[in-house]
Amino acid sequence: MAISFSALESAPRLPKPRLPRRTRYDGFFCHEERADLPLGLRAVGRIVTAPLPDWLAQYLGPALLISIAGLHAVGAYLDAVMAINYPFEISYGEGVVWQQALLIPGPRFYSADTGLPFIVFHYPPVYHLVVHAIGLWTPDLLMAGRIVSTAATGVFAAAAGGVVFSAAGGRITWAMRVACAVVTALLVLVLPNIRSIGFLMRVDMVANALGPIALLIAFTGRPGLARTTAALTIATLAVFTKQTEVAAGLTIFTLLVRIQPRQTILAALMVGGAGLATVAVLQWFTQGGFLQHIVTYNLNRSDWAGWAGRVASEWINLPLIGAVFAILAVCVRQSGGGLGPDRSRLSFAVILFFGLNLLSLAGLAKSGAAFNYLNSLYGAGSMVVGIGLAQLLSAPRSGPAIGTALVFILAGWIAVSPIQRLGAFLDTEAPERQAELVRMIAATEKPVASDDLVLVLRAGRTVLFEPAIATELAITGRWDERPLVDLINRGGVAFAISEIESLNDSRRSPGVLAAMQAEFPRTRQITSRHWLHER
Repeated sequence: MAISFSALESAPRLPKPRLPRRTRYDGFFCHEERADLPLGLRAVGRIVTAPLPDWLAQYLGPALLISIAGLHAVGAYLDAVMAINYPFEISYGEGVVWQQALLIPGPRFYSADTGLPFIVFHYPPVYHLVVHAIGLWTPDLLMAGRIVSTAATGVFAAAAGGVVFSAAGGRITWAMRVACAVVTALLVLVLPNIRSIGFLMRVDMVANALGPIALLIAFTGRPGLARTTAALTIATLAVFTKQTEVAAGLTIFTLLVRIQPRQTILAALMVGGAGLATVAVLQWFTQGGFLQHIVTYNLNRSDWAGWAGRVASEWINLPLIGAVFAILAVCVRQSGGGLGPDRSRLSFAVILFFGLNLLSLAGLAKSGAAFNYLNSLYGAGSMVVGIGLAQLLSAPRSGPAIGTALVFILAGWIAVSPIQRLGAFLDTEAPERQAELVRMIAATEKPVASDDLVLVLRAGRTVLFEPAIATELAITGRWDERPLVDLINRGGVAFAISEIESLNDSRRSPGVLAAMQAEFPRTRQITSRHWLHER
């Protein structure tokens, strides 16, 4: 049968049929394309639906977290600069540390005398001595103390980052180790607890910084007597800064005594002997007052109801703690091993350091305890997170996805907090009115009972007593407050300054409260947190 091509050419043309979808598999995703899409749209579709390159999947999360946390770290630095140049109290407790520094060293430091003026030295003297060294170049010791704390905060962050970089060695790339070390350092700098006190005149940050430094010395390089001795010396300095900072020393001794028992025991005997000799000298010089101050005076009443509230208030740090336990659950799968693909001794030391610092939660049950007790815990947690992220983001299969999810959670947590905090607080402090209080204190010949001890010292006067600790010791029977009550009753105190209108708070015992209320019936507000009580 013949076919007429002329008939086919003259027949009406039918519309071009739509081609079916084509399915392409690339080993990761199933891509459906329409064969009739323009070439450009098909290329865009392939780019959008393509899996992320390995390097981008690994580093996208850390880059985001570094960007956000870095911005907040700049805010923390600006807060610190503002604090260093601020002449008045930012937080309760700075004044008594300033007074302690003025008396260390000297005939009255850690004195066993309980008469008036009554000053308690809560901590050993390392921080105060460092403040004196810096104070040679500053107008006063308050500025020096804030400079020391700010610098120590930076050292704390850098040491934590160094621990992560060293512990994540081996098969993890150099770039990933650097990224996670920077993440760790920035986490330390922007932790809410550290942001609140990192620039204050307090001993905490120096003590916190020494722990990671000791771990770095102990667990990097070839172990030996010299290295172990140096590490235990740094850990002992931490204890002589804040007597509760024992986790680093215990971690070092516990792990190294297993692999080099003779060198570790010998180093512990030498360092421990030197420490005990120092305590003995201080005990002799202070006629028994040194241990009385740093031990007996720190044994406050238990406050388990307050403990529950203090622990509950730490919910703000829940993303970090959640990340720590998620990493421990996912990454630590071999008995006796640490984090990272090579299970280094340093990574295991970080886990043990974190575990020992969990005991600091019990310290929150002490009357007068505060969130600064947990700084080392959160610093150790940041190191666990850094090492774990390096392992997860470098792992095959689901590791990068889990690591990226944790990074995004941490980035969101940091992003919702204010970049700078101190400026808004200081705007409400009315420094000109505080300066007027300073002039009033300087003008009177009698001592002043003040909650804000910086005002007293700024006026060139000596602190009569620190209200909170004196009240605690009086209630527990370890200090006789009757001379103070008698002094108030006979008009020996010029006036009182408190942070509340009624004077009735935990900083005054019933006896002192009754005497002050009777002696100072007139009350007027000076600033948002300064109330003047007069006759």
